[in-house]
Amino acid sequence: MGERVTLTCEIESGDYWNYEWYKNNNLLSDAKRKEYEISNVGQDHAGVYTLKVTPTITSGYEGAVLTGNTVTLYCTLPQSAGWTFYWSKHTQSPEKRTTTNTYTISSVRVSDVESNKAMVNIKPDKQVFKGEPVTLRCDIQAGGDTEWTYSWYKDDRLYPNRRTQEFPISSVTESNAGKYTCRGERTNDLQKSEISDAVTLTVSDVAQAVLSVSPQSWLTEGDSVTLSCEVTGSSTGWTFSWYRAVPYRQGLKQIRDAHGNVMYGVELLSDSRREAGGSYTLSPAALHHTGVYVCRAERGEPAYQTQYSSPQPLWITGGDVILDSPVHPVTEGDSLTLRCLYRSTKPSNLTADFYRDGSLLQTQTTGEIIIHTVSKSDAGSSSSGAPVSVLSLLSSLMAVSPYLLVSIVLGVKCYRAG
Repeated sequence: MGERVTLTCEIESGDYWNYEWYKNNNLLSDAKRKEYEISNVGQDHAGVYTLKVTPTITSGYEGAVLTGNTVTLYCTLPQSAGWTFYWSKHTQSPEKRTTTNTYTISSVRVSDVESNKAMVNIKPDKQVFKGEPVTLRCDIQAGGDTEWTYSWYKDDRLYPNRRTQEFPISSVTESNAGKYTCRGERTNDLQKSEISDAVTLTVSDVAQAVLSVSPQSWLTEGDSVTLSCEVTGSSTGWTFSWYRAVPYRQGLKQIRDAHGNVMYGVELLSDSRREAGGSYTLSPAALHHTGVYVCRAERGEPAYQTQYSSPQPLWITGGDVILDSPVHPVTEGDSLTLRCLYRSTKPSNLTADFYRDGSLLQTQTTGEIIIHTVSKSDAGSSSSGAPVSVLSLLSSLMAVSPYLLVSIVLGVKCYRAG
């Protein structure tokens, strides 16, 4: 106990050997020399020690070996030592016997070497959108540090003048969609790798962000609410930003309709930051959080951005009454229905007073009011025929009483009558 013990293997033919020490048939990973030393022997060191000695094998072939190549292996022992050589793979039986220290494989097979098959990788994803930057990369398995030139194929047709490992597409279009393969050619001897499996690049229309609310869009002060943003048809590599939709003013990003009319502006939430998780939580929710929200996602370098999501209203009240209205703009001359909702009462059973700018418009036992022909006098200034934005007065949202939600679209308020 406590003594220093050294196990030594003596072979007369010099330092041509690799050593593997075993204790009770278990390899000792830290014992790689002809001597194995135990500096402070203890009872746990007791056992049966064995040693496996093998000569060093080298190859006359520079770089990675490909299928079809001829390769010669050398056993680094002098032939004059009178050795007989036995060659084997760990999976091969019986051994090959030679009287010289060389063994030649005339035509290398896949089973003789590590795979040198090419592989196509696509960033940011195999599912991309029109206008995104895309990079295809050809990697050679077990290619080592060898220098390669590359060939690219789309739908089995060779791409001319594409010889680099990476194949960048600065702004992808539908014409770039297809099945891509590649292969490598070694520059020092022109040997080719195996061609890769095909990888399909799919190009969809412009990416669209979708915003949802959980558990619901109508809440009471102190509740918690989470806005969730996702990209339709894709989930890889996106980061998200959150915005509030407000009446447009100079300096804000304009959101326009299909006819080019400005519907509203968006401003980045002051506490919003770009992050991988597609959620934004308000906890506890307060009255000033009432408003309309949108989100947008981006990925890649340079950044590719989705369309803004459709606006999602969020109502935070001090009571149980809310004026429900469409989020999307209505055109002058259209019909518009506004409903006064009460948390615990069905709309058909709710008698409601509707006010505009402090003046009573109607008292309705159905809980809804219909403006049959919307005019520009019902909202802020707008040109004839332009959309009347439902967001035109959202910036003035405020709680008025336990039975009044807020002043919202077109300056209309609703109360629970009685």
